[in-house]
Amino acid sequence: MKFTGWQRVSLVDYPEKISTVVFSSGCNMYCTYCHNYELKIMKEGTIDEGEIINYIREKKKVLDGIVITGGEPSLHMNELIKFIKKIKKEFPSFSIKVD
Repeated sequence: MKFTGWQRVSLVDYPEKISTVVFSSGCNMYCTYCHNYELKIMKEGTIDEGEIINYIREKKKVLDGIVITGGEPSLHMNELIKFIKKIKKEFPSFSIKVD
């Protein structure tokens, strides 16, 4: 899976956890209150999941979880499920949140 944005460290996106946040693009909803409005349009991702997994390996003593957000990540369901399975396989105790 490729992502269009990445916040390497967040103290607010996953309650009571230090997380890394990745952003997918594209959304089929048109919420007037959306705070990620620029991610509504589907764009080709430039951040490879391998880069994110390597980062988690390096920071696994500090990070508690990952937040996958967007846009609407469920529009990429097949890739999303594969990505989550890779994370869980390598980091079984790592928390995963999809927004």
